[in-house]
Amino acid sequence: MDAKDKIAYELDKEEREQLHEVVLSFSKQSLDLKRLLATVLVATVTIGGGLFREDLHLFFEYRRFILLGILFVIVLFWLMDAMTNFYANRLRGQMIENLNRNLEKQELPIKNNPWNPAEKQSLKVRIKWSKCLKFGSHFMFYYFLAVPTVLLIIEAWVDLLS
Repeated sequence: MDAKDKIAYELDKEEREQLHEVVLSFSKQSLDLKRLLATVLVATVTIGGGLFREDLHLFFEYRRFILLGILFVIVLFWLMDAMTNFYANRLRGQMIENLNRNLEKQELPIKNNPWNPAEKQSLKVRIKWSKCLKFGSHFMFYYFLAVPTVLLIIEAWVDLLS
């Protein structure tokens, strides 16, 4: 390996390390978003309980708006978390492509890019949003979405029967 290749390798290595730091930052942001959502929901229920304690009839008047507002907040946080996953996966793909360029120069076998198997060496990483919305870490969002949705369905069903 001559000096020019060594410098290029070191620059690529530095780029991979910087991308890795950014990916870790995205992971931390994703966790922070989940914690913030839980905090917002607990605060909303607590404040709502305090506000409607005296005037419970107001809660029953506005319950659909309250549940729809909660659903909106949950979906908003879910989309923000999916966005962080989208960009983190995109950067992971770039890190693997960077590594593959170096492995190819040294005539070593390249790594398979799980985020972009069709285009292993392309710098344009194609990540599908649908994959980012279905991460295993989004189970919390599914649970939080299920509760107000079930309550709205039950309410609509009761209204239909009465």
